[in-house]
Amino acid sequence: MSLSDSPRMSIPRQDVGAPVQDFLAMTLSLALALALAMGIIEFSTAWFWPQNGVDFFFTIERIGGGAFRSALWMFIALGFAGAIIRGPNYALLVGFAPLAAFWCMALLSSALGDDPASSVWFLTLWTAMACAALAIGSQTSGSQIGTVAAFTFAAIAFVSLVLFVVEPQWATMRGGGRTMLRGLFLHKNTCGWFGTIGFLFLLTYTSGRNLFRYGAMALCVAIALLSQSGTAVGIMMIGTAFYFLLRQLQVLRVTPGFKIFVLLAVLVALALAVNFILPALTEALEKGQSLRNRESGWNLYLRFFEGHMVLGRGPGSFVTGTSVINKMISETFVNDLNMSVHNMYLALLGEVGILGLGAYIGGYLYVAVIGTTRPDAKRGDLTAGILALAVLCSGFTEARDTLIPHLATFLMLITRSSAVRLRYNEMLMRRTSDA
Repeated sequence: MSLSDSPRMSIPRQDVGAPVQDFLAMTLSLALALALAMGIIEFSTAWFWPQNGVDFFFTIERIGGGAFRSALWMFIALGFAGAIIRGPNYALLVGFAPLAAFWCMALLSSALGDDPASSVWFLTLWTAMACAALAIGSQTSGSQIGTVAAFTFAAIAFVSLVLFVVEPQWATMRGGGRTMLRGLFLHKNTCGWFGTIGFLFLLTYTSGRNLFRYGAMALCVAIALLSQSGTAVGIMMIGTAFYFLLRQLQVLRVTPGFKIFVLLAVLVALALAVNFILPALTEALEKGQSLRNRESGWNLYLRFFEGHMVLGRGPGSFVTGTSVINKMISETFVNDLNMSVHNMYLALLGEVGILGLGAYIGGYLYVAVIGTTRPDAKRGDLTAGILALAVLCSGFTEARDTLIPHLATFLMLITRSSAVRLRYNEMLMRRTSDA
């Protein structure tokens, strides 16, 4: 497995117009770097502030949020257009291939769902996130991706910890007699998930024994632990163990088929264990009440899936504030029930049906198993597989990476398309040397 980027293929060009091409290349690189840093902030939902310390679920604001989001979409549009024009588009297409069937099923569910206009809007935002990730991975070097992401993770984690010390009334939540960190995020679970994804990304994608890398990883671990999110801590341990298993399989001289068999056996055992480990960890860290509320919510959601099992009710149907959720609240009269589904598989079943759910699981399993065991696997394949596993495991108790743009899928597509680009460049080099 290659642990470093191969040099990009140099494209012969004429002397005339070279300064213009250099300027355009520099502009594209800057736009993609900004899209990466701002995308990590946007898709992790960092920098959301409550208007007061009590009613923070329903009074959310982001200072300069409209301008920030508009700038992000501008950089995404500029970067993706530049990637299409600059080419080759091989990394864009192959990088997205595992999720293509899921996207098609989501589009069909949008057209036939309860609110086609709203569903198409949710799918459009998710598609924009995917386009940004594919453009970044296909046009940016691995070292630049790692550097920009590491600085962004470290900065957000550091500021969250500083706020924990100097402004605890803003940076913490109270529950069950405990104080839990939420830092720059709306909720402690989101803060913990950010720390987990940051740690796994820095562990698997960046390299080198330097103080900054280790410091950034330590900051991510710190906010994950201080958030006291059982799911985040559990996924961090599972992802780390899976990473070292993959590294060991890379060292052993065994066939790709045997590696796939081992990983599938581990995943089946893990899926069974997660049903007991994550709930038990959540029960221990969150005193049981959160898990009991989630189980009640799951039973309630199943009632609203009836008659929509094949194609679902459309992307975004079960997001807070939508017509389906409002109907659930008005018809059930359940007090003190967390209306978030807190289960990715149930959320996808309700939004895109059993067909969409199957395509989703198949795509992420492909990235986690097939992509990491191929003989020419790159560092980006390894990271993408770890992130895909994190999404699949966390889905038992959380519902983040559905058809709402989110951090893990964003980074997974970046690292996967980066690995595809490297293999494509190596193929061109072999063809050139053989000619």
